[in-house]
Amino acid sequence: MDGGMADRVLAFLYARLGPSILCLVPVWGALVGLGIFAVVASGTAHLLHADPWTVLLAFGGWLVVCGLIAVQVMWRARQDLAPVLAWADAPRTPEQAADTCRALVHPKRAARRFSLVLIALTPLQAASITVILAQPWWFVPPALVTAVAAMGGMATALTAATDVLQQPLRDDVFGHLPPGFEMVERRTPLALQPVVLTPIPVLQTALIVGVFGDVADGGVGRFAVAAGIGVVIVAGISLVVAVRAMAWVTPIKGLSAAAQRVQAGDLSASVPVVSNDETGTLAHHFNEMLVGLREREELRTDLVAREAELRASRDRIITAADAERRRVERNLHDGAQQRLVALQLDLRLLEDAAADADRPELAEQAAEAREALKGALAELRDLARGLHPTVLDSDGLAPAIRQLTDRSPVPVDVDVDVGRLPTPVESTLYFVVSEALANVAKHARATAATVRIDTVDGDVRLQVTDDGVGGAHAPAGSGMSGLADRVDAAGGTLRIVSPPGAGTTVMVAIPVAVPVPVGGAPR
Repeated sequence: MDGGMADRVLAFLYARLGPSILCLVPVWGALVGLGIFAVVASGTAHLLHADPWTVLLAFGGWLVVCGLIAVQVMWRARQDLAPVLAWADAPRTPEQAADTCRALVHPKRAARRFSLVLIALTPLQAASITVILAQPWWFVPPALVTAVAAMGGMATALTAATDVLQQPLRDDVFGHLPPGFEMVERRTPLALQPVVLTPIPVLQTALIVGVFGDVADGGVGRFAVAAGIGVVIVAGISLVVAVRAMAWVTPIKGLSAAAQRVQAGDLSASVPVVSNDETGTLAHHFNEMLVGLREREELRTDLVAREAELRASRDRIITAADAERRRVERNLHDGAQQRLVALQLDLRLLEDAAADADRPELAEQAAEAREALKGALAELRDLARGLHPTVLDSDGLAPAIRQLTDRSPVPVDVDVDVGRLPTPVESTLYFVVSEALANVAKHARATAATVRIDTVDGDVRLQVTDDGVGGAHAPAGSGMSGLADRVDAAGGTLRIVSPPGAGTTVMVAIPVAVPVPVGGAPR
């Protein structure tokens, strides 16, 4: 049966039976066991000219013993396979897939335990059959070898059937396994499997020919010669098979070494395609995978470079904008603000002069102008502080935020547990707090708010919370949306949690390379 036909048959069985397809393993084992029983029993009756009923007694008793042991082993395996058999009805979660995959090793463990028990009983089996069939003492060794070979063949058939019938179930389960799942299943290395299996039938055949060729005449001699010839043949075949097995495994080792180089970052680790068998196909697809990985790595490198360039550009823009804010704030403070203060003094003098000259209407006009100028001067100072507060540069983040909250119409509880931070980080946090408190005053209908700033695992964390109506968001083009871009440019994240009726929380986290302790000196 070719691979395509076998796959279709397995797919058909799995579609009909689901995980219960594994129940066919004991059925297959029973058929193989009955076949071995029939061949050995009929061959023994024919070659030894023994009574068929005696042969049936000799081999049938052991068949019953093996059946009883098999029933116990299958009952235990059925319990171990509970997660597997529940796979069809269970939720297809990664955890359930992992449990199912781990449980899939139980059938082969059961088959291995079963075979070990049978092989352990073979000396007793060979001796009892020798006695029942009334054979000489030298009949025990070849009978033992025959029994071991027969039991080993049945165990091998069970393991092979388990592997084959598991395949469609494994394909189904593997698609749901969690990332990075590993389960190391104990198996004989590929290079040793043919070496272990091939000599068994050769040695068994040589011993059977030697023993049963002429039992009545020279049986011991024939057994010795046959055993010697069998050992020589087995040694030769084992050597040839071992060499050939190494040749089969060598390309796989090359693929493994290339995969290790790829894991270390060497994407040039291609492997030669020297055959058209499965290993050649695997090597071909491995090289195609490397081509795709190299293209993705080039694209990733380009994207990283572009992202770094974009971030640097945004940093330059923000730095330039902050510098321009400081320049405008200084010009307002040193220029327009000082002139307005001087004009306020002049109006005071004018008011006093008008009063001395008994010009009350002029004095009243001067007083009104002075009060209006006082309001304009306060607005100009607020504008200057909004551009960039001087206290942020001179004293740091905590005094600047306390000065900001003192002007808030909503009571604000402040807890700032950080010292001096890099200038871009301080500016970003200040403006986030400023915008958040402005939104609290305008939209939240809150009675209280809190501002918390601290450092956790190298990140400075800001949290502004109010007890207002909630339901806030940051539409494109809003002040908070622009601040989110600024936080992102600083390498941080901004998140707004605002369920309706439960207040609003603005959270910011920005990484700081070297946190400055509280009370640290300004830069």
